[in-house]
Amino acid sequence: MNTGAHDAGGGFTQSVGTNAARGIGVILAAVLVGLGLMALGYSDSTVVADAGDGGSALVSGDDDGGDDGSGDDGSDDGSTVEETTTTTAAPTTTTTEPAPVARPAADVTIVVMNAADGKPGIAGRTTGVLEDAGYASLTPRDAGKDQETAIQYIEGYEGDALAVAEVFGLDESVVEPFPAEPNIRDAAHVDGAQIVVFVGLDDKIDL
Repeated sequence: MNTGAHDAGGGFTQSVGTNAARGIGVILAAVLVGLGLMALGYSDSTVVADAGDGGSALVSGDDDGGDDGSGDDGSDDGSTVEETTTTTAAPTTTTTEPAPVARPAADVTIVVMNAADGKPGIAGRTTGVLEDAGYASLTPRDAGKDQETAIQYIEGYEGDALAVAEVFGLDESVVEPFPAEPNIRDAAHVDGAQIVVFVGLDDKIDL
């Protein structure tokens, strides 16, 4: 009996020791598993964070159509658009004076002056040409001094003077207004005339 009790006690002690050892092993295993799980938890969290960061880096505004602030979606990126102002110039108005109009030849009185010494009778011959053209005439006279050919007119008779120049085939270069101090010997010689023809030394009128 004592032996059996001793054996049973020895068995109990051995069983307790064995159980204690197993318990310690289980605790240690649990601690290790817990540490492992914790380690895995941190590792998973890090991986998720890394994956999130990596995904964020790989996603572009072109893939998902979102506005990444790059201005690709047509939004205002703050750049300045230069406005162009068109200025329309006002039309330029050019005023053209009407060409002088000649009267009927019969309504114009002319006096011819000989301004070329050495050409006697030329004033009379010139007067004859003008009368043939229909102009009224005064008695031809000698000029106060020799000069070049000129056809002078009083105010308002420029067109008529141009027409007289055409009778002799001359251009407008010989036509000029009657001066304040005309080349005449007597004012009475031109009284009643609107145009005075000076036959000059340049032979532009050579009859």
